[in-house]
Amino acid sequence: MRVIIISRPKFPPPPEMMSPLMDAFADWRARYKPIMESFDFFVAGGGGCGIVNAPDDATLATMMMEYPWSPFSEVEVELLIDGDLALAQYRDFIRQQFGAPS
Repeated sequence: MRVIIISRPKFPPPPEMMSPLMDAFADWRARYKPIMESFDFFVAGGGGCGIVNAPDDATLATMMMEYPWSPFSEVEVELLIDGDLALAQYRDFIRQQFGAPS
């Protein structure tokens, strides 16, 4: 199950939580690094994203439940599919639905 996870700050945590929160985030990253294809921060505005290739939905659910920044962030998880495969599928769908020539 390949997904992109996008996290953007909703509001800042209390200052006394920052150091423990960053430590928890580093631990979370280390724990899930084997299934992360990419891990990136946004330069402007804070937050970041990553592409995760989870072996199953339970692993992904656990990963997201353990995400330390969840209470302070807007988090999106979007399922990804190979672009060329999706393009071919959509083209076939459109042809079937609208009778376009092959």
